[in-house]
Amino acid sequence: AVISGSMNRISTSIEEPERALNGLKAMFKAGEDSPDVPTTTSNRQRQAGNVEQMQKLAQRAAIAEAARLTSTTTFASSDDAIRWRDNINQAIDEQLEYVSAVDGSSIDDNTYQSLVALRVAVTTDLNTRGAKLPRLVDHTLHQQTPALVLAHRLYGDAERAEEIIDRNNISHPLFLPAGEPLEVLSD
Repeated sequence: AVISGSMNRISTSIEEPERALNGLKAMFKAGEDSPDVPTTTSNRQRQAGNVEQMQKLAQRAAIAEAARLTSTTTFASSDDAIRWRDNINQAIDEQLEYVSAVDGSSIDDNTYQSLVALRVAVTTDLNTRGAKLPRLVDHTLHQQTPALVLAHRLYGDAERAEEIIDRNNISHPLFLPAGEPLEVLSD
C-alpha cells in the first residue's frame, strides 16, 4: 500500500499528465541499475531475493498507476495514445517474462493473470479512444513562417499556434523553421 500510494502521489502531484506519465515510466525499471547483493550465504540470498521482489513491486506499482492515469488522460492525438499504450504494454510484457536472478522462479499465477488483464484493459481503452483522435502528420515549410500564420492555414484558427509551438518545442513563434518537418495534428 505504501509503494502504490507513493506512485499515486507522483501522478497526482504533477499537474501535466504527460510529465506524470514520464515520471512513472522512469519507474518501470526501478532498481535495475542497482548493484547486485552478493549471494554468498543463505541470509544474503534471502536479502537479494527481498531486494529483487521490492524492485518488482515498485515497477508493477508504477505500471499500474501509469495505466490508471492513461485512463483519465485526454490525449491530443491518436499517436500519443498509441505511444502510451505501447510503453505500458512493453513494461507489462517485461514483467510477464520475469525470471528471478536469485532463485530462478517466475511470477505467480495471480500476478500473471492480473498483468494480462491490465494489458487487455489498457490496449482496449487506448485503441478505442485513440481511434477517435486526429493523427500526427509532418508538415514542412518552404520558408520561415510565424506559428500564427501556419495555425491559420492548417486549421483556420490562429489560436492553435501554441499547440504547434509546444508540440515542436519551438523557441521563437515568429520563426518556424523552413525545410524541417514539423509535427502537426491532422485536423
